[in-house]
Amino acid sequence: MKLKESKFKFEKPILKRFSFNENEAFEKKEELKIEIELEKEIERKEKTGGVSVILKTVNSNEIPFFIEIEMYSKFIWEEELTEEEIINALEINAPSLLISYIRPLVALVTGSSKYPAWNIPFLDMRKTKEVK
Repeated sequence: MKLKESKFKFEKPILKRFSFNENEAFEKKEELKIEIELEKEIERKEKTGGVSVILKTVNSNEIPFFIEIEMYSKFIWEEELTEEEIINALEINAPSLLISYIRPLVALVTGSSKYPAWNIPFLDMRKTKEVK
């Protein structure tokens, strides 16, 4: 299958902030479930948009560490995209791309702690789409 380059482009993603703190109150458990919160910030102009994704662990004594990380990128598109395609790209594709940059950073830092590396699971960004 021949692939076609997308009309939706992005600039180099930028790490805006990263916070890792060990949870001193954590007691080791057999099964670990880390819940996360995700925030998206989208600034849209005529043919560009800035997207930030902020991923946080939900504060709880049930997890070994607390993480908050923000990644940002500027996105550019051509005129041929429909309004629906632009919204989908900014609300779904852009955050998915940024999470793919966050994932190895979190694994590296958590793997450098006394706990095993945490691999952020695949997230269905269609569930976070905000209708505009």
